[in-house]
Amino acid sequence: MKIYVEVMTPGNGKIYEFQIDSTMTVVQVKERMIEEITESEKGNITLFPDKVILSNLSSQARLNNTDTIVAAGVRSGHSLMLV
Repeated sequence: MKIYVEVMTPGNGKIYEFQIDSTMTVVQVKERMIEEITESEKGNITLFPDKVILSNLSSQARLNNTDTIVAAGVRSGHSLMLV
């Protein structure tokens, strides 16, 4: 199942839209987001991808890297923050 989310990145003040698979883990989603944002912005957005935090703005919770996106409570229409 596909989930559609908006992702805010305070570092550059932009919002990106992503379509993610509900079975992906949070760490897989973060890696994909970093890769796609880096490609879109034509430059590395972080020197430390392993330290990036993904939070759900709807529940105001930090997402656990080992959870799947669905287990972390993320649903279509949610807004996330990549810090």
